[in-house]
Amino acid sequence: MASLVNKDLKIPYEIGVFIASQVSSLDSISNGSPWAAHRDFFKDGPNSFFYQMKQGLILEVRNYNHKPASIHTKYGRWTVLGGSSGSRGSFDKVFAVVQEKLNLRKIEKFSNTDTSYYAIQSWDGQVLEEPIQANEKAGEIISEEAAVAAYQEFKPFMSACYQ
Repeated sequence: MASLVNKDLKIPYEIGVFIASQVSSLDSISNGSPWAAHRDFFKDGPNSFFYQMKQGLILEVRNYNHKPASIHTKYGRWTVLGGSSGSRGSFDKVFAVVQEKLNLRKIEKFSNTDTSYYAIQSWDGQVLEEPIQANEKAGEIISEEAAVAAYQEFKPFMSACYQ
């Protein structure tokens, strides 16, 4: 089971670290460039109450400033970049790099005026599965206890700054 859990959390973890590495100022306010709170949100792991995926990954992006905010995973929504500051479009450069690296494809049926959703199509040379949301009626939702246990099992593989 560990290898499956590690795979399901390893890729979104690596993607989250990559996204954060593109922001010029993390966890502190910086004048003139976008900043975003990262560690305090990211170290909490996926929130199993929102956006569990049956397969694949989705990137949630704030339309106002193009901030790549969260990744929808098998275990729920994993916030990468939390509260932030910046003018309209302040994360444009960050988003452009992320969009190219992850080969993002916009999912129109989920996007709205505040948020856009993108299928993450590849990571580190690997083509990822087409995203499909978990269906509660089909019994595809993972319980909070199972999601927390999976994350706790994975946590030792994360950087010390998220412990």
